[in-house]
Amino acid sequence: TISDRLMVTITTPDGNVVSFERRKYVAPDGTTGIGSAGGTVKSADGAVELRIPDGALDEGAVFKLSLVADAELPALFPNNQLDQLLPGTHYGSALKIESSGNVVFKKEADLAFPLPDFSEVPADQRPERPEDAFYYVNRRVVLPDGKIVFEVIDEARVEGTGADAKIVTSSPPFPGMTGPVAGTMWLLIMAWSF
Repeated sequence: TISDRLMVTITTPDGNVVSFERRKYVAPDGTTGIGSAGGTVKSADGAVELRIPDGALDEGAVFKLSLVADAELPALFPNNQLDQLLPGTHYGSALKIESSGNVVFKKEADLAFPLPDFSEVPADQRPERPEDAFYYVNRRVVLPDGKIVFEVIDEARVEGTGADAKIVTSSPPFPGMTGPVAGTMWLLIMAWSF
C-alpha cells in the first residue's frame, strides 16, 4: 500500500551498491500517492507543487494538484470576492488540492507556485525583481452563510532563478500547511504586494 516504505537496493555485477526509497506513486492523470516517507506532489503540468516532509503523514494519502484557470475564478469567487482578498495585494495564482480521506499533516508541508505575471499591473506597482515583492498564501474558507473569506496561512519567497523560479511557502510566523486538511479539497491563493 502507499503507507508502506519501499526500499530498493541494486547491486551491479562489479559490486557497486545503490539504495533508494520509493516515496511516491503517480497515476497518468497526475494523482499521486505519498507515503509516510513524504515526497513531492506536482500538478500534471508541473506548475505547482506540494512538498511533504518525511514523517508529516502517519499513513499514505492520495493527492491531486491543479492550477486554477482564470476562467474558473468567477464561479469560485462570485461577486468579485477575489478582489477583496487582501487590500493592497495583487492576485498571483490559485492552487486546488484534492486529497483522499482525512489527511493530517503532522509537519508543515510547503507549497510552490509559479511566478506571477507582473505585467498585468501598472508598471509603478511592479517590483523590479521578483525577489523584491512580498508573497502571501491564503486559504479560501466558505462560511455557513455562503460568504467567502480568506485566511492567511503562510508567507512565501522566491526559490530558484530564471525559468526554474517558483514562489515557495516559508513559515513562520504563519501556521503554514499543517494539521487536518478540511474536507477533500483546499483552494489556496497566492497574492503579492510591492
